[in-house]
Amino acid sequence: MKKFNANIIVFVAAILFIIIGFTGNYFGELKVVVKNLWKNVSAGESDCISKFTNSVESITTEELRYHNTLMNFDSFKNKCLNTRIIKKEDTVLVKTDKNSLVEPQDYILSDDWIDETVGAVYDLQKFSQQNSADFLYVAMPGKGYDAELPDNVTDYRKQNYDRFMESMKDNEVAVLDMKDYLSMDGKLPEDIFFKTDHHWKPLVAFSATRIICEKLNVQYGFEFNKIYTD
Repeated sequence: MKKFNANIIVFVAAILFIIIGFTGNYFGELKVVVKNLWKNVSAGESDCISKFTNSVESITTEELRYHNTLMNFDSFKNKCLNTRIIKKEDTVLVKTDKNSLVEPQDYILSDDWIDETVGAVYDLQKFSQQNSADFLYVAMPGKGYDAELPDNVTDYRKQNYDRFMESMKDNEVAVLDMKDYLSMDGKLPEDIFFKTDHHWKPLVAFSATRIICEKLNVQYGFEFNKIYTD
């Protein structure tokens, strides 16, 4: 007599758990995606399979009732294991020594890219001046510029930014480098950004507004009410 395999129960329970987790909209939207796949295959589209899998993944994520709960469980697991690096497809997120999340730049900007971009900015400055408009390029390095990352993480953000700024100044573009004003002890603090976000905190953005207004005032005589930037 064939022995009963208890794994079958586990398998069926897991399938039911997943199916019950989906909202009522899921299967209706899935039906539409399947119809679109058949239509695209009939039309001979080359990327129909990738579109189909991306659509299924998208609605599966959106229509799973306990998706956020599972995300929280995963975050709790990573915290317990002190996971510092997470990769999803082409995106890599790294936790710094100060528990802030950054997306490192694992590529070096080419000289051609820098020359072309700086040239375009210079042309815009020249066009502005020809039309009696003052010009100022405000630059700010992205989150992670001076971040303390694990030794096994490659990040060229600082190198890319510094080369870009150097080229801008060499080409006599009017530049306001916010890094020079927001740095402390020669480094750009990580805590000017949100820990899980690449945006400035509100107070930093407010300070940046004051810095920009003062620069415009000194360089171009721009008048502003200092009450609003105090």
